[in-house]
Amino acid sequence: MLLSNIEKYIDITILNRGLQYYESGRVEDLDEIVPGQYEATVNGTEDYFVEVSLEENKIVESYCDCPYDYSEICKHQVAVFYALKNQQQDLPKQQDLKIQLKGFKKDELIELIMDIANGNKNIKNQLLFSLAKPSDEINTSEKLIKEYITKAKVHGFIHYDQTEEATAGAQQVLYKAKEKISKQEIELSVKLSILVLSYIVDMISYCDDSAGSVGQTIHEAIYTIQDAVQNGIDFLSASEQNKLLKLILKEALHKRYQEVNDEWSYDLIRACIPLSSNIENRNIIENALSNILNSMSKNSWNYEYIKSIQLEVIEQNNSNEDVEKFIFDNIQISEFREKAIKNYLQKSQYDKAVQLCLDGEKEDKSKTGLIIKWKNYRYEAYEKMGETIRQSKLAKELLLQGEYRYFEILKRLTPQQQWKKLFQKILSDLKNSRIYVEILIDENQTDLLLEYCKENPYEIISLYPYIIKEHFDAVSSLFREYLNIMADGVSDRRGYRRVCKELKVYKKACGMEKVNEIKSELQVKFKQRPAFIDELSKIK
Repeated sequence: MLLSNIEKYIDITILNRGLQYYESGRVEDLDEIVPGQYEATVNGTEDYFVEVSLEENKIVESYCDCPYDYSEICKHQVAVFYALKNQQQDLPKQQDLKIQLKGFKKDELIELIMDIANGNKNIKNQLLFSLAKPSDEINTSEKLIKEYITKAKVHGFIHYDQTEEATAGAQQVLYKAKEKISKQEIELSVKLSILVLSYIVDMISYCDDSAGSVGQTIHEAIYTIQDAVQNGIDFLSASEQNKLLKLILKEALHKRYQEVNDEWSYDLIRACIPLSSNIENRNIIENALSNILNSMSKNSWNYEYIKSIQLEVIEQNNSNEDVEKFIFDNIQISEFREKAIKNYLQKSQYDKAVQLCLDGEKEDKSKTGLIIKWKNYRYEAYEKMGETIRQSKLAKELLLQGEYRYFEILKRLTPQQQWKKLFQKILSDLKNSRIYVEILIDENQTDLLLEYCKENPYEIISLYPYIIKEHFDAVSSLFREYLNIMADGVSDRRGYRRVCKELKVYKKACGMEKVNEIKSELQVKFKQRPAFIDELSKIK
């Protein structure tokens, strides 16, 4: 298809999404690798790699490594098409439009805008939103949010590749809400953010948020409320703060959050903490938290989260003694135990810190992550106490539990004459762990690295730089073994490209002569797969 006329060939939905990506600056590192061949990175839910081949303004081939498989062209490729198209066009045309508009009289401009707006409901709502008077901003914002959501629905559901479009109106409202903070219109900022939440949280039940646009919008709305409260606390009167608190709590306690995600509700309550300096507001917040706690199990994660909010309220308003008492009354909560341990370490009360760590290891024996955390703190206490024997014993425990940083520590703490024997024991114990390879690399154990790659051929792609100098032929053989296994397991062009991508690594490692040998083998072996033969021919 022609680059200048891609609109004729590509689905309108994909086209619009790609244009949005291009216009929002998501196309990065667009380079012409060789004449007519372009590569770019497109920032989506993660960074995706796009290749495009052009011949006389015609797109002869394009590829993206994203998982989209509903059609041959994805939004990331379209974004790059627009970037290439923009490079080749005469850019001053946009300036010409501005010059032309300046030549219109006021009445003529109004008539032109009205004609465009009456022909496009979305544009009309955009204009009403942008030009709304303060008294109409909530209504026009609501219309804008609903307009984008309605437009994105298909049979009452929003597909994952339409969620960004569905939340576009809400994003514009949030932008306005942030502007209101800078203008010290705090209540209006909060109302606009709550408006966004009321629609977008409900949207979770009838959309596929795999792309994360909906969740991101919800978090952004909550953060905007937090910013509004924090910025307004210095100049809002007591009655205005109380009104703001009730406004946010009403939304936080709405049943929509119980049906979707309680955490967002708790984040809204947490946003109110700066308002708790006022005794009336503090009572309201504490009563709300107590009511929530009474309705849940003490073993739930939510229980600990609410307790942490209670602690923040106490930290803001009470003495250090009150804070410490609350922490020790709830010491079974890992966050509180950690605070207490850090406090003891800071005060050089190392024995007390060690005891808290040991108690934590005993109480949390089924939670590996927490046990590691308490042992790390215990090691820190031993180190500050100068207890080298205890340090060495605990460092070995932590190393065998996967904490790699203790390898060098243990090496330093172990007498040189004992290290060789201990090192062999460590390697034996860690043979099947994730840090085994890291140790082999750091200790330059090339023979053992080679043996590891023989057992795990796919690892040669990342490990060859560490062993190729001493084991060139073995590395080359492992590459060939791995590439043959990989080629046997693919059956479409995307898979063939993955094989060819690894062939380029082989070229970097062992040279083009070796690559040509395996290319010839693969071309014979897969002669019935023209798409694979085509991809192999591109490696030069």
